[in-house]
Amino acid sequence: MLNPKLLNDPIMHRCVLAEELGHHITNAASTLLTENGNSQNKIQKLLDEYRAIVWATNFLVPHDEFTKICKLLSDDELADYFMVTSDYIRYRRLIKKELVISE
Repeated sequence: MLNPKLLNDPIMHRCVLAEELGHHITNAASTLLTENGNSQNKIQKLLDEYRAIVWATNFLVPHDEFTKICKLLSDDELADYFMVTSDYIRYRRLIKKELVISE
């Protein structure tokens, strides 16, 4: 369940929904019900988060479109243009290309 406060922040709401969809699309192996105790579970959760963020970044900030305009606009302007948080612009710069993450 998403935090109802997100409805007051459409940009954050959009980003959170994309990341949660990313968990579904990338077949996240961990769940909220998975116990945190063992290191393998912790590693799996980190991997699932990474995959979801990469998917959400590719979905919300397409590489080709980003490449065309990234030198014309500041990061804040890019975030406004793509209707994402500035974190997603940083992720896009780090990811560079569309990543396919295998399981």
